[in-house]
Amino acid sequence: YDLIDLAADFLHAAPADEAAFTAQAFAADLARLRPDGMLSIPVSIRDFPVYALRVLATVRRALRLAGIADPGPHVIVYRSAWTTRVLVARRAFGPAAIAAARRFCDRRSFDVSWYPGIDVAAARAGIYNDLPPVSFAAGTVDTSGGPDDAIADEAGAVLAGRPTASAAAFSLAPVTLDRPFFYAALRLADLPTLLRRLEVLPQPEIAALVNLAVLAQAAVIAALVLAVPLLVPGLRRAAADAPGPERGSAGRKGQAEHGGLLRVAVFFPALGLGFLFIEIYLIAMATLWLDDAASGFALVLSAMLIASGAGALVSGRFAPRAGLAMAVAAGIVALWAAAVLAWLPALLFATLGLPWMARAGLLVAVIAPAGLALGLPFPLGLARLAGRQRLLPWAWGLNGAFSVLATPLATLLAREAGYSRVMLVAVVMYAVALLSFPRSWRPQAWRDLPIPSPDPAYPSPDAA
Repeated sequence: YDLIDLAADFLHAAPADEAAFTAQAFAADLARLRPDGMLSIPVSIRDFPVYALRVLATVRRALRLAGIADPGPHVIVYRSAWTTRVLVARRAFGPAAIAAARRFCDRRSFDVSWYPGIDVAAARAGIYNDLPPVSFAAGTVDTSGGPDDAIADEAGAVLAGRPTASAAAFSLAPVTLDRPFFYAALRLADLPTLLRRLEVLPQPEIAALVNLAVLAQAAVIAALVLAVPLLVPGLRRAAADAPGPERGSAGRKGQAEHGGLLRVAVFFPALGLGFLFIEIYLIAMATLWLDDAASGFALVLSAMLIASGAGALVSGRFAPRAGLAMAVAAGIVALWAAAVLAWLPALLFATLGLPWMARAGLLVAVIAPAGLALGLPFPLGLARLAGRQRLLPWAWGLNGAFSVLATPLATLLAREAGYSRVMLVAVVMYAVALLSFPRSWRPQAWRDLPIPSPDPAYPSPDAA
């Protein structure tokens, strides 16, 4: 192509369109241009000019992925009062192209914020649309230096990979397929400032604050469910039936009680977190693969429930060797996760042009092996509680409560660290579940029972 132009409203048209503003997508666009072709990217700066800088950071990553070591000469940035346009070329812009772009902007009262060789200080004298620096924390505008262009002040540093003033208050990390959140410029670590400036935050950025609130609520509920044994003494007595060393003393019984509770309190929450983390990772990938968030969610949810249900259906066959079955299931999940992280992005890009049904079939094929393994641990864990019926409702409640906690937690983790970290944490959760797998219950052995003496005049051996 001579030109690939992203529409101004494309980013907000559908959730799946966020992927078009990632470094990998920009690199793919550049690969499909003619040698003298251009990629045109619009950015709204109505809320914060920092979004233009974030696009420049993403463009820098894309050009480096394309093998271009110095991205600056391949970029021109111009703007109106509310919108910035970023032009990216496979070949470096020469003097003729730069002069043509400047004439085009002068005729339309646009400001050129970046071109190779720009003199930022000299360019301030001819600014049409004043864009002074703004302090987000203080809410103040710096107009002391006359007309200014806040984007021009930092564009060169961003393209060169150097620190900038905006990076102190905002995240300028490039948008990638692993972190495809375009509206993730706010730093959640500075929560007091965000709450104080809530009225000026763009609506998409508020989603992260909503997730934080939901996470706090879910954490309180999960903590209450976790604390049930403290409120119901009968559960502690039920946990004392856990196997362990020979029981016969109050000390050993107390150890069994706490050990049984601890295993249940760790195992079932770990399963809830791990299962949902994997599901959320797959939903994110399916949204891009199927180009639709709704169908991606529905297909992942259906495939995982059916596959894990099939795993649960056959779990009874492994009950005699439940510990080994749990280890095999955790191993399969770990190997599958490693394969998905290594090869799924390449498979996804290679098959985007296939018919929808073919892509859906491939998605189900990716999910099925893990789904079968994911279906084993929960019923195997419940089976280990067969002799402690009073613990079963608590185990179910723990799994459900931490599954609710997993959704906002995974979303925030993906926003801050990437979906690959979500998958890695899921693997860690299944490792934790393996280590805390509940021990099997067995009735009290005959040797643990006191043997009465046939002659009341003589004490029994236990009494002695």
